[in-house]
Amino acid sequence: MLESAGAQLITVHGRTRDQKGPLTGLASWKHIKAVKEAVSVPVFANGNIQYLRDADRCIEETGVEGVMSAEGHLTNPALFAGVNPTVWDIGIEYLDLVNEYPCPTSYVRGHLFKMLHHCFQIRSNFDLREVIAKSSDISDFRKVLLDLKTRYEDFHTGKAEWQEPKELEIFKLNFPPWICQPYVRPPPEEYLEKMRQIREEEKKREKVEVAPLKREGEEILSKRKQKKLERNPYKTFSKARADCVLCLVCRNPAGTKCGYVLCRQCCKDKAFKENLDCVGHKIYVKTNRAKAKEKYGDKLKEKICDANGNSAESRIEEEKETTAAKES
Repeated sequence: MLESAGAQLITVHGRTRDQKGPLTGLASWKHIKAVKEAVSVPVFANGNIQYLRDADRCIEETGVEGVMSAEGHLTNPALFAGVNPTVWDIGIEYLDLVNEYPCPTSYVRGHLFKMLHHCFQIRSNFDLREVIAKSSDISDFRKVLLDLKTRYEDFHTGKAEWQEPKELEIFKLNFPPWICQPYVRPPPEEYLEKMRQIREEEKKREKVEVAPLKREGEEILSKRKQKKLERNPYKTFSKARADCVLCLVCRNPAGTKCGYVLCRQCCKDKAFKENLDCVGHKIYVKTNRAKAKEKYGDKLKEKICDANGNSAESRIEEEKETTAAKES
């Protein structure tokens, strides 16, 4: 179909669309070969290219005209040259090209993280990883590469004996971490087994009843406060007022300084309806209305009249009479 539509070259990535991330696995050269045999245009293969010898073997087994590499090329940009340089040599060469052909810093950071992946798994290099992650200055990136050279050059030249740290054991590296080499993902089976174990551990933790958090001198905390306390063990919470006076209207705690023994919302409603002030809640309806009346006079009266022509004062009087009638 592609060939009949006018395609002059086809590249085949020998994996299904589900083979990505931790489930990448191996590419199928058998399927790439089948595509090559079915078309007459040139075909390029992609997948499983970690070293130059893999490219030669892929061409021999599938009969394609060329190969492509993505992840293997990112961890070792010299892959098609058939060499494995040090990360500082290839990194500095890369930064020289960046200076000549500028690009977004995020691209540079991403490429360096790929090249320095194995070095940054070592705990003693976490400080350098932090610089690459946070800095936006190319000169800082160059300093990181020079620092790595200082730390590992003696091991590289044989002046010092290298002992692989525990952090690198799971990668089963063919070369020391300062040498550019492919990043080999764990097989999908191992990843799925690991995720299964994690899920089982989570289920076990869910079954274990954890006693609610409680600090000395405090009652059992709510779930929200427990979460806050987990993030900050030194956090203090305001204590509930003991034997507080309740609002005469809604029965919520009343303001301690409210002269009407109301909560703020009820006090505000009362002040607007009865033209009152409350110093305790700092609600000054009566005062503000008096100031407005003094400042704007008749203009204000015109603005605050309702649709029937009744003024605010007359409405207040009517509400007072209605309230008095209900109480009686």
